[in-house]
Amino acid sequence: MRFITKLLIVACSALSTVQVYGSELFEYHGYARVGGGWSERGTSQSCFALDNTWGKPFRLGNECGGLYAELSLVNWIKPSSETVAEPWFKSVFTLALASDLFDTWEATNDEDLVVALREAYIIGGNLLPFEADLWMGKRFYRRYDIHMHDFFIVANTGGRGAGIENIKIGDDSLHLALVQYRGDGDITIGDKTANPPIETTLDARYASGPLEFILIHGQHSAHDSSTGEKLYEGLNGQSLTSIYTMNLKEGFNKIYAQYGRGIYGAKTGDANGFFNFANTGAVVQKEDDITKKVVEESNSYRIANQYVQGFEGYDLAASIIYQGDDFGGYTLTSGKEAANRSLIMVGVRPSYYLSKTWKTTLDLGFVAISDNIVSSNDEKIQKDQQLTKATLALEAVNGKGYWARPSLRYFVTAASWDDDSADSIGGTLGFQNKDNEALTYGFQAEWWW
Repeated sequence: MRFITKLLIVACSALSTVQVYGSELFEYHGYARVGGGWSERGTSQSCFALDNTWGKPFRLGNECGGLYAELSLVNWIKPSSETVAEPWFKSVFTLALASDLFDTWEATNDEDLVVALREAYIIGGNLLPFEADLWMGKRFYRRYDIHMHDFFIVANTGGRGAGIENIKIGDDSLHLALVQYRGDGDITIGDKTANPPIETTLDARYASGPLEFILIHGQHSAHDSSTGEKLYEGLNGQSLTSIYTMNLKEGFNKIYAQYGRGIYGAKTGDANGFFNFANTGAVVQKEDDITKKVVEESNSYRIANQYVQGFEGYDLAASIIYQGDDFGGYTLTSGKEAANRSLIMVGVRPSYYLSKTWKTTLDLGFVAISDNIVSSNDEKIQKDQQLTKATLALEAVNGKGYWARPSLRYFVTAASWDDDSADSIGGTLGFQNKDNEALTYGFQAEWWW
């Protein structure tokens, strides 16, 4: 607690410095959302998602949790002259805050307030005889977000690492990074507890005009990350992504094609964000040949389209995602080999302006999963599941455009699901398992700066 207090004091001191020196040396960036609501049964706001889906499907009116914020402090050391190619440095420090906001006093010692370190890195330019930037530390590395779902579609190269980016090859750019990651918590092996292995990731990206190609190679260590004892199978995997971006007058259209195999292949516990970090089930204990074979032979592919465009009196965002998963011979509790899983997710969000400040927004979404692996009475089985969600919101915004913020929203959300989804959705939301629909309403403020 004392450490957190000192950390916040330093942050506040830095913010006061911003006012003195201006944005030439210091910057303060951030993102925050805060909200709440009620369900038709008088409980707090409920949110809706099928088993094993990533992100927050159709996030408008479907985000619970009170407060989530990311606060970034940026310190620049800039060249004395913009015309001279002198070295420059930028250091970034980002904290995340999360709280349900139910109490008048939210403290870290009782976990009402969670404080997490998200970024701590430094980047420098004009340090090499050719055009490129160097960085070291922990950062949000070149992320791609399908905003409607809060889904970061490219495998998250997270952890501590170093890289060289913005290497110019004619009009093209090359970015290279090497990162270490280790999952949280211990792993139980027999009668002892071990540390998870370290995953080393090589991230290579090449951008040429509207096209970008991304290759990510991950390698799990076979050893306990602290003792060095060999306890695991040293598995690996690759993720391939190609992105085509069409820049529009008031927006863009992005097309993604992806493939992952091995530790970036299909997982029974999620719909595969291609993350495959050490805490997602890909850690295999030594001499577990059956599980090793499943991981090595698993694979996934995904095709997605993300569209955002502004028009004279309205904005429109839409997305479609299709994914197929091969579980590599994974065996269900019944002894039957798991069938391949497929997922389709379609969403559309039109906003119509009532004035310069007010707009009304409709957020519609549908997701269907065939042969989804779920737990039922401590057994792994497969089900076909569907979810439909609709939100109507009235928003006060700062200007026009899909990305205009701050936004103050009042919303009502209706959701319905099929019988095979009732246990997972209804049970977690406090509805009766026989229920196949629900209504929630609430408020949310969202802003970034």
